[in-house]
Amino acid sequence: MLYIGEKKENITYQERKCAYAILQGKEDKVGLIEVRDEYFLIGGGIENNEDEIEALKRETIEEAGYSIKEIKKFEEVEAYYLDKERGYLKVVATIYIAELDEYIKNPIELDHKLIWISLKERKKEMFRKYQEAVVQEYQRTLTK
Repeated sequence: MLYIGEKKENITYQERKCAYAILQGKEDKVGLIEVRDEYFLIGGGIENNEDEIEALKRETIEEAGYSIKEIKKFEEVEAYYLDKERGYLKVVATIYIAELDEYIKNPIELDHKLIWISLKERKKEMFRKYQEAVVQEYQRTLTK
């Protein structure tokens, strides 16, 4: 498990359980979500009675319009940070490696754009520090 950020004393954190994926593409490219010129892993919060895989599948359709396949657990993360909109968060996330499968429908999150990028050639880091830590861990596995 990766631990990112520092839990501050006397702060109440809202726990957010999430599931994300690093989408494997052709050659050395991965699929990321770009929102307002920032990079994110595809995925998000687990809703209602969903399990992690159900949440990841739903989020992928919402953000990219595709189903996913070849889903393999990669890493777990616990991160503490201050979000501008939600306040203090404790994110407990499971990260998967997956591949896009079939096109299902147009994405509903219209500001989310699926991009394919070489991690070696990217010009900036992921917007969330915990997602950057996961991407760096993934890159290390590729060089072994």
